[in-house]
Amino acid sequence: MNFLLAFGLSLFLTYFVISLTRRFDLVYKPQQDRWNTRVVSLHGGIAIWASFIIGLIYLGEVQMSEKWITILAGTTGMMFLGLYDDLYTVSPKVKLWAQTLLTTLALCSGVMFVFSDYFIVNAVLSFLWIVGITNAVNLVDNMDGASSGLLLITLLSLAYLPHHVETHHVAIAMTLAGALLGFLCFNFNPSKIFMGDSGSLALGSFTALLLLDFSQTLNPTITHTAFQVPSALLMPALLIFVPILDTTFVTINRKLNGYAVSQGDRGHIAHRLSFLFNSDRMAVGILYLYQGIISAIIASYFWELLYPMIAVTLLLLYLITCVTNHKVWPEKFTEFQWPKLLPHKFTEKLLDYKGFNQELFLEKEAALVPSGVSDK
Repeated sequence: MNFLLAFGLSLFLTYFVISLTRRFDLVYKPQQDRWNTRVVSLHGGIAIWASFIIGLIYLGEVQMSEKWITILAGTTGMMFLGLYDDLYTVSPKVKLWAQTLLTTLALCSGVMFVFSDYFIVNAVLSFLWIVGITNAVNLVDNMDGASSGLLLITLLSLAYLPHHVETHHVAIAMTLAGALLGFLCFNFNPSKIFMGDSGSLALGSFTALLLLDFSQTLNPTITHTAFQVPSALLMPALLIFVPILDTTFVTINRKLNGYAVSQGDRGHIAHRLSFLFNSDRMAVGILYLYQGIISAIIASYFWELLYPMIAVTLLLLYLITCVTNHKVWPEKFTEFQWPKLLPHKFTEKLLDYKGFNQELFLEKEAALVPSGVSDK
């Protein structure tokens, strides 16, 4: 019921926000260095968040304890900060201070990692988690349906895990999932509206806190994989793995190639996949599928599957990076690069296969400009 109510509200409110933003010209306008090439409504985050909050209050699914009031108040503040950033501009320093304040409120409310015996370790990791996930969700909002769809999979995966999930976590996750699905109906390619920073900052910070609270229900002494990673850290991280992977990927690539980490570009995984397949829908669909497989591994408890999964992921990311660098940074890479660490025959056969047509990458002019939204 909570899912359906939030879904219906989100459909109505998103459509209303689209009409309102177009009437008052509160829209995203294409920029030369950005991915999107169309005029699209902004501020979809307002519709998502309003649907979520109304759904929680109306159904009374969650006991409004001091902890949850603090979480909802803090993340609503992040939504308004993002809205101000969409309308005007907020510096990265102000955003970081806001995330620090939110982390402080969370720690004071007891929402933090608890798998370590040392409070300072739990506090530092919780701070890095909240700031990291908030910004990862913000950064992965770089193509139609990417951020909203991935968060939808995260929340549904959390709600339907066959173990450990408490009733109130399921209710909250399903309510927010309903709000996201209603928005995604208008946000999937070709999108009619973007969530903006009002959506990405609120959703990123709230999902981070929800997963932190979920981690407290896991036995802190249980570890997984050969690296003995605590279950209370590994499971939340895997539930939102694609945004973490994408942020890590672009950060490393920018550093290795001499660019500032904060400098936006077309080097996200979704962008590179779109260059490969000439399709935003396929690029985002691959990310959906990947996150779904990771979630299935969590649910099945076959942790051994993570080893080949990560190995294949690293190999493919290396290959994708090599064959798309000249599309991302044409001023530095003037032509197609053969992956040096792979046998030439293997790479040639792979690139000749259907979507991996070598001629696609040897073009010097960027003829491929699919629709979506860029890095922040």
